[in-house]
Amino acid sequence: GLRTEVSSRPFLSILQNPAEERAMLTLLLLRESSMDWSPYLPYIRAFLDGASQHIPSSWDPSTPEGRFRRTSLGELEGGKSLLTAVDELRNVIIDSYANMLPKALELFPQLLGVDELEVEGIREVYSLQKYIEMWLSIRSRSLEDGGYGILCPMVCLLNHPQTDEEATVEIAKDMKGRILMKATRVLETGEELTYSYGDLTAERALLVYGFPHSVWSTLPSIDGFYE
Repeated sequence: GLRTEVSSRPFLSILQNPAEERAMLTLLLLRESSMDWSPYLPYIRAFLDGASQHIPSSWDPSTPEGRFRRTSLGELEGGKSLLTAVDELRNVIIDSYANMLPKALELFPQLLGVDELEVEGIREVYSLQKYIEMWLSIRSRSLEDGGYGILCPMVCLLNHPQTDEEATVEIAKDMKGRILMKATRVLETGEELTYSYGDLTAERALLVYGFPHSVWSTLPSIDGFYE
């Protein structure tokens, strides 16, 4: 068969630190989500359907749902201070998007499907809101490793289980430091993958992982939002 050599130089030119690596992985996962034949697609869709519900930095203030949730958060004790922190994190992600997307599309047009997707397709696949949601998933679901994190795509697609439900995935490392993921039961294709984040402080859970139950259970519900 034909063997194609791919130079690492273009990657090295824009991936200078863990933040830029995370940004590039965000774009690669978004590209994967646009491929109907991808084996990851059902899990990406299941993840995106639920990931942003309890991560306030992903709430889009331009939508009625986003404004409603932000208002509800602001009415909680200390909510206004938390909203300030939420917006600071969102602004960091917006800056990441503005810096990485143009360079990545120029350097890796085939990898990111520039010719296949065309202008409107690129706007849809790599929208700012989708980028924010996926970026937050990578940042929050990566496993700690020397203070940076292991950027493993399938680990990035794990949500915390619902109340009174068991996680469907267990994660560990083998003797060589490789990631091991094991299903706790037989899973249907496209079933949401979940992993317990453990007992976190409210601030870290709010800003990085999303709401702990003690916080989001106090917020007014939106009809149909959780369905």
